[in-house]
Amino acid sequence: GGNEAPEMNSVYSYLNANRFREALNVLNGINSRTARWYYCSAIANAGIGNNIQAHNHAQTALNMEPNNPDYINLYNRMQ
Repeated sequence: GGNEAPEMNSVYSYLNANRFREALNVLNGINSRTARWYYCSAIANAGIGNNIQAHNHAQTALNMEPNNPDYINLYNRMQ
């Protein structure tokens, strides 16, 4: 969205390249934790095998935007 931190573009690039630790490093520097932030964090945490955190963040993203199909699909995959 328009209020998204510009660093999120780096996060998407890292996630697309399966560079999950780099994605998490960028995410940890972002203060505005939107639903999209939690969604990306869930993917990155899952990528490094941090499954409990991934599940928690997938749930948080879904709680924040319960009708978002991306978040529904991710949450269901985490189950």
